[in-house]
Amino acid sequence: MKKIILLLNHSFPYSGLDFAVHIAKNQKCKVLVIITGALQMKDDNEYGFISDIKATETDYTASTDEEEELTKELDELKFVKDVFDNNRVEFSVKTVREDIAETLIKESIYADVVICRKDMEGDTFNVNDFISSAHCPVVLMPEEAEIFTNMVFSYDGQISSVHAMKQFAYLFSWMQPRKVTLISVLPVNILQMEHDALIREWIVLHFPKAEIVVLKGDIRSELVTFVNNISESLVVMGSFGRNAFSMFFKESLGITVLRKTNASVFICHT
Repeated sequence: MKKIILLLNHSFPYSGLDFAVHIAKNQKCKVLVIITGALQMKDDNEYGFISDIKATETDYTASTDEEEELTKELDELKFVKDVFDNNRVEFSVKTVREDIAETLIKESIYADVVICRKDMEGDTFNVNDFISSAHCPVVLMPEEAEIFTNMVFSYDGQISSVHAMKQFAYLFSWMQPRKVTLISVLPVNILQMEHDALIREWIVLHFPKAEIVVLKGDIRSELVTFVNNISESLVVMGSFGRNAFSMFFKESLGITVLRKTNASVFICHT
């Protein structure tokens, strides 16, 4: 991995900033911070990961609302820059206020992964518009997400789920020594996973400490229950093709996981 895109707006959680720094320091890669609107950072004592970095404390006394907003935005931008400078991470910043979705789609062609809040939106931008056309994998993070320590690979026997696992393995190769869980939820009348021997061989070759869990029942309820019992988790999921990928944000398994768990989700399409 050589380049990460980190999307920020006024409601972006600090976990996304933490995660970008964490990846960049492990992979020695560059971060492109794309700001899609004015930022409004939380109080300093709410920032819990990079504890040695303090937000700028400023008394805003500008004579107009516009001047105050500009002053705050500059201070908040300085905070973001200080995070990367203090962690010695190479980065650049781009502010996009018009044609946001189109700009992000173009930038994603030349990036390895995008980090984004799952419900990020603004006056002219909604994360759904971008994700359905992104040209690289995307990590969607809930507001209170922690940097994940547990990885859950959702396998349904389809090419798309294997493709997502492969992309994750290639991009996050330093995590391969860690334990991961491959979960497959089967109908009660099905005895084993599709391509059972092949997926068991693949997962152990790439993640030697992998655990394989096969459950029976309704995939939505079983997967949600399983993920909710694992703290600080990231769920790796795939979707086949762009049309099917756009369905991810409707009544799909992926959106169910995002809505009913506090897990982050790594999603990519073939």
